[in-house]
Amino acid sequence: MKKLTTLILLILISSPTIAQWERSSKVGITGGYEWNVFLNPQTLERNGEFLNRSNLWDNATYQSLFMNNSFKREFANSRIRLDANISGGLYQTNMKANRYSYELGASYRTKYAKRKYFEFAPTLTRIKRDGVNEADAILRTPFSYTQLLIPIHLDFYLGNKAWLKTESGYLYKNYDRQPGQELFYHAPFTNVSISKKWEGKNLVKKLTFRTGIQLRRYTDIDGPIDEEVDDEDNSRSWNYFRNNIEYDITSADKSRSFTFGIYHVKRVDADETNSYSEISPGFRFTRKFGTLRLSGGLKYSVRNYPELTPGEGNDDEPLRYQYLRGNIKATLKMNKSTDLFLKGNLVNRVSSNTDINSIGFRGYFNSVIETGLVIKL
Repeated sequence: MKKLTTLILLILISSPTIAQWERSSKVGITGGYEWNVFLNPQTLERNGEFLNRSNLWDNATYQSLFMNNSFKREFANSRIRLDANISGGLYQTNMKANRYSYELGASYRTKYAKRKYFEFAPTLTRIKRDGVNEADAILRTPFSYTQLLIPIHLDFYLGNKAWLKTESGYLYKNYDRQPGQELFYHAPFTNVSISKKWEGKNLVKKLTFRTGIQLRRYTDIDGPIDEEVDDEDNSRSWNYFRNNIEYDITSADKSRSFTFGIYHVKRVDADETNSYSEISPGFRFTRKFGTLRLSGGLKYSVRNYPELTPGEGNDDEPLRYQYLRGNIKATLKMNKSTDLFLKGNLVNRVSSNTDINSIGFRGYFNSVIETGLVIKL
């Protein structure tokens, strides 16, 4: 797999045929600091010893590089695009947090009839990083994985600035584990959105409603694989249902925009134990001041597990999470091809499980601050 993907990257970057297409490339050089890389809780008691975040958290400075390449070719009623993105991060003070990733994508979009569009856009993603997500107490997912996404889009222009867009396809995700262990899932999915735009003299307004379903079938194998054992013993079915509504307001000159949304996710576990429902209000914004661009967002989520009661002393209280997620970014255009940026983001999870003897189903805090240069080639 590594040799194949390296070969594909070299072909995309150096092929004379691809070089004749419209090309967009950029590289980035960044540095930053991350708090609580592996998402541990702030407190824990083990064998009578009380541990705090100085013992539990892995914090680290890092430098990273990335390169994004996009190749596009337009035809009479269609378009082909190829993408090749690679990135890597070096954590000097905590080498086990080092990461690298690549993403290979392709897209074919065509107008096959009046007001009707078709797009096929597969993507292969590979992320490599040591460690396990300590905040995921159910599956303990590694940070390293390979993912294949195969979507088909059918879009319909309804007239009067209204669109109906559909997406259906297949998602496969395989997490890295030790020899003899496996964790992966298959997930067919369908998403539908309908939007309506109103254009005024000073403002452009847009209302969008989206709904979707994803049917995940996990296979979790720990230990020697016995082909005679029914794989039902190693599988779980999680079905996701998503609904959201967004309202966008953008100035006619695109110097500022605001998006307000309500997002709902419901996961239905075939065994009911791990089912949950989550509701999240949130907003995003952008604002331009000459060569300076500010953007950011904030989302608050409440997630309830009606059948899950982890932690000693919490047997009568279903698990409940509260998330606060926020991000902000300032980008300064230095010249036609170079941007300087500073950004930060945070995730704070508060859990109803306050048992300090338990590491699972606890709250956690994670934050990153980063600055760097992005150069268009």
